[in-house]
Amino acid sequence: MKKLVLLALSITSVYTQAQIGVNTADVTSTLTVNGSFSGKYVEVNTSTYQIKQDDYNIAYTGGNEEKGTFILPTVKNEDATFPGRIYYIKNLSSDKDLQIKTSGSELIRFGGSLEAKKTINLFPGRYVALIANNSTGNATWDLNILAIEEKLPEIKITEYLKISLPLDKVYLQEDALQIGNLTVWFDNSVGALTNGQLKCKIANNNWAAIWSDRIGTGNTTTTFKSLHSFYDDEWLTIKSGGTGLYTLQGANLDFLITNIALYKTAELYRITAFINTFQSGAAGKPSLVTPMITFFIEKVN
Repeated sequence: MKKLVLLALSITSVYTQAQIGVNTADVTSTLTVNGSFSGKYVEVNTSTYQIKQDDYNIAYTGGNEEKGTFILPTVKNEDATFPGRIYYIKNLSSDKDLQIKTSGSELIRFGGSLEAKKTINLFPGRYVALIANNSTGNATWDLNILAIEEKLPEIKITEYLKISLPLDKVYLQEDALQIGNLTVWFDNSVGALTNGQLKCKIANNNWAAIWSDRIGTGNTTTTFKSLHSFYDDEWLTIKSGGTGLYTLQGANLDFLITNIALYKTAELYRITAFINTFQSGAAGKPSLVTPMITFFIEKVN
C-alpha cells in the first residue's frame, strides 16, 4: 500500500510540472495551443453589473436610459487572490458611457505619472483589458489596453473627458474626474443638489496658473485668477474674485470656462461646464427629466 501511495504522489508531481500541447507536438511553453482560443462571452444591457469570477469577455449594449456601471470583483477576499486574471470589456452602446469601478478600497493602476483611480469611464466603441496584479496595497488592478476604434475620431482617450452628471445625488471625491495630472470634482454636498463648487487637484506638487470665467442668467460675469502651489491631495476651490466661494447655481443656468496651466510639466487644461436645471412649468423654458451638469475637460497640449 505504501508503494502505491508513493507512486501516486510521484505521478502527481510530474504532472504538475509538465508542459502541455494542444493540437501540436512542438511544445515550447507550459501551455502551447496550435489553434484558436475561446473564452466565456456575455452581453449586458442592465445599468449595473457585478462582474463574475468566471467572466472573461464582457460587452455592454447600453439598453437603459442611463450610463452603465460594471463592478470588478474583489481581488483579495477570504478565499484567495487571483493575480493574472484578465477581463476584456467592450462598450457596444451607441450613445451610453460605461463606468468601470473597483470593489471596496481597491484601485486601478495606470502607470506613468497618473494616479491610481477607483473608476474609469469607457466611451461608446472603446474597449479595455484589466489584469489583476499581486500588489499588497490597494492598487490591485492594472489597465493594460485602452483602445480606440479606427473609424472613430483620431483622438487619444486621455486628451478629453465629456460627461453629463445628473444632479439627483451628492458627488463625493471618489466620483471626481481625472485627465492627466488634473482631477476635477463638482462638490454639491452642501445645500441644494443643483448647486455646487468646482474643485481641482493637481498631481506631482505642481505650480499652476488658473483663470476662470463664470456667467449665468442671474449673474454678471465673474472672473477668478490665481497662481497656486498644489501639494499632495489638496483640493483648490475656484472662488469669486479670489475671496468668496464660487458656486455654480442651477437656477441661474451657470456657464463656466476655466483654464489651468501647470508650470512643472508645461501642461495646459481647459474645463467647460454648464449646469442646466430648467424647471417644469417655468414660462418660456423647456423642462428636463433630471437636472444635469455637463463637463468637457480637455488636455490642450
